[in-house]
Amino acid sequence: MKKVLGLMFVLLCFTGCANKEINYEKPSSIKEENYATYAEWVEDEMLMIDRYLDISDKELADIKKDAMNDPEYFREFVESFNEQIEGLLQEGK
Repeated sequence: MKKVLGLMFVLLCFTGCANKEINYEKPSSIKEENYATYAEWVEDEMLMIDRYLDISDKELADIKKDAMNDPEYFREFVESFNEQIEGLLQEGK
């Protein structure tokens, strides 16, 4: 019984993570606490940044490097970025 429950838990966690979709219309919906690691959260935030900013791959890599070196700065950057994007999306409606 414990093995069955353990397997069900693992499957639930795996499918929950695998089904995670990014809502590009609501950038603030990407919450760090919903990710197993900081690095996974950064990856999804980088997808959002890449979608809305016209920057080079090198610039994206630099942002990611900065994110890994200074998490507090990146969190502040993402919060501001998300607010600006959501404001622009609201104006466009």
